[in-house]
Amino acid sequence: MVLNLINRGTEDISDSAEINKDLKIKFEDSEIDWETHPEVEYGDDDKNQLQYYKIYQSRVNRLRSRLEEAVEEKFPDTYSKKLYQMRIDEKAVVYGIFIKTIANQPQVLDEYDEDRVPYEGDNFLSENDILGFEDESQRIECSGITAEKIKSILTGEVVALYGRVIETGTFEIEDWVSPVPAPPSSKACTETVVGIVGDMSIGNPNTTSSLEYELMSNFFTGIAGEENEQKAKAKISRVQISGLMYQADKYLRDRKSWKMKAGDQASRMKLADKFISSIAKNMSVDIITGEGDAGSLHVPTAALHPLLFPNARHGGLKCFPSPIQYNVNGTSILHISNKVMDKLFEYGNFGNTIEAMKKLLTCSHACPIAPDVIPLAPFQGVDPFTIMTAPDIVWCVGDDFYQEEFKYGKMTVLLIQVPRFKLTKQAILVKTKPSLTENPTVQQVHFGINL
Repeated sequence: MVLNLINRGTEDISDSAEINKDLKIKFEDSEIDWETHPEVEYGDDDKNQLQYYKIYQSRVNRLRSRLEEAVEEKFPDTYSKKLYQMRIDEKAVVYGIFIKTIANQPQVLDEYDEDRVPYEGDNFLSENDILGFEDESQRIECSGITAEKIKSILTGEVVALYGRVIETGTFEIEDWVSPVPAPPSSKACTETVVGIVGDMSIGNPNTTSSLEYELMSNFFTGIAGEENEQKAKAKISRVQISGLMYQADKYLRDRKSWKMKAGDQASRMKLADKFISSIAKNMSVDIITGEGDAGSLHVPTAALHPLLFPNARHGGLKCFPSPIQYNVNGTSILHISNKVMDKLFEYGNFGNTIEAMKKLLTCSHACPIAPDVIPLAPFQGVDPFTIMTAPDIVWCVGDDFYQEEFKYGKMTVLLIQVPRFKLTKQAILVKTKPSLTENPTVQQVHFGINL
């Protein structure tokens, strides 16, 4: 039996770890902080009836200064107006947000219809979709661009339009611009290594064995390998997992009694707790709610409660919602959840996840399609997914490993598709930035079993 490591040499990670006289590895530590979401305000219908209007207004207001900077660069000799101030055939710049009416979009109650025939097609986009634009004063239908161009636009995208209102009552678009890139983080950087695992699907009887979990645990905790290899692995300061459980998001009920079938899920949770605790007693483990995990239908998807892990919670366990932007030792990282990525493919025109992540950076928003497509928690004052600090890394989970550098303003962002562990038996190692002028790097790790 061999533990196969891809691009995993001890020379790639500096030898600064220690092994004490009891032959126990002294692991490095790292700091993680994240932009906490504002408090959700629930109230009566009268109070909350304009909740999404306020979210859209907050989204535009937070990006307004960067939009103005983009307008000065692209439309230097123009002036801006609100929609209600524009006369017929008068050209001006208007700040606002794209709102698309998607003809094939399912209704909310369709999700609960077990007998519903699924829509056939790569996505819900069609030639019948209508592009609208909204500022703080009103909403108007747009014209002047092709149906193919409309497909490249996401609903909820903040832009500055240049064009005119014509006699038919529509806004004829000549061009538009997105906000300039967000400024980079100025926090001091310290190098560390973070292990990231995607879609483990613990409890899936068809894809993964307990031996593969043990191999991964032994690798991250430094049990496997020679002494020099153990020292190298001690540079790994934390492990992050997105998509821990198998079908924990499926609420299985008996059709006759309508009682929950919780037996299988309880055994899976015990297995997950055992695995997580084997790592958490040595280093920090971050569980980010992902595919298969029990969460919420809206975004941000609720974090798993630590009490679900009675053994692991006594170690270095932390649970986070998704999508989430966080910082590890000065390296800013943005994670896009599978819930968001799946909907982007249904309501956007993307060939792969890398294209989708580039679009989100261009939009300066981690989930622009909420609340139009994905239900959003009723935030009242601030849109929590607006990208106000440029991330150094953006990652999501996909079938295979892929990485690409993307030029975002004056900095380079590393885009990563983390492979599904249940399919590939692979994870990745991310080395954070040693300094503000250097970039993070990524390695692939394969937990293969050769008999």
